[in-house]
Amino acid sequence: MLFRSRSYDLFARYGGEEFVGLLDAPNWAIALTLTERIRHAVDEAPYRYEDASIPVTCSIGIASSEDTATLEELIKRADEALYSAKHNGRNCVMAYRKAS
Repeated sequence: MLFRSRSYDLFARYGGEEFVGLLDAPNWAIALTLTERIRHAVDEAPYRYEDASIPVTCSIGIASSEDTATLEELIKRADEALYSAKHNGRNCVMAYRKAS
């Protein structure tokens, strides 16, 4: 499966094995659908090296800019969601939720 981003989405390497994507999504349901498509596309495309097929997966954390004043806070929230995804078994998508 190939994932095609929209012309107005932005993806960049953020550091090490981390990437950031800025996606225009009007609500959480669409944001989760888009990021799940990305996760699935990675999962379905193993890395090939010589005669070996190496499975690749990704964990994704998402956050909304609706109630975030700064880019740094948005990245911090997405990072918290990412670590939640890693703690929940990896190869999944998690959305940032405010602590109650």
